[in-house]
Amino acid sequence: KLERTFGTVDFAIVVWFSFDYFGRLYLSPNRPGFVIRLFNIIDITTIVPSYFTFFGRLSDEPERFGSLKFFRVLRVLRIFKLGRYLPGLQVLVRTAVGCRNELGLLFFCLFVFVVLFSTLVYYAEEQVKIPY
Repeated sequence: KLERTFGTVDFAIVVWFSFDYFGRLYLSPNRPGFVIRLFNIIDITTIVPSYFTFFGRLSDEPERFGSLKFFRVLRVLRIFKLGRYLPGLQVLVRTAVGCRNELGLLFFCLFVFVVLFSTLVYYAEEQVKIPY
């Protein structure tokens, strides 16, 4: 029951995004320039995998569409569509771009600590005998 409800809501959102994208494409004075802009590439990469999923469910052979499940992950990119409509998110993105060097250093340090402590945990748990 819940899966059907979420599927219906997901389909409605995809249809809305499709009308939004193709409406803006139709009204754009420079269609080739419209298609290659970053946000529009994100838009189309979030719309197309959803249709693969929908048509895969309706198909007589849904396993043919099983190899395309990877593209369902791209639907997460919908959050970037909100960047067009939320000024707070735009400020957050500009701030992250402005301090990308510092963020890079932060993520590098985080990566080093994760590798270091996971190695320590691995060697600490190696000595423990699990009874099962």
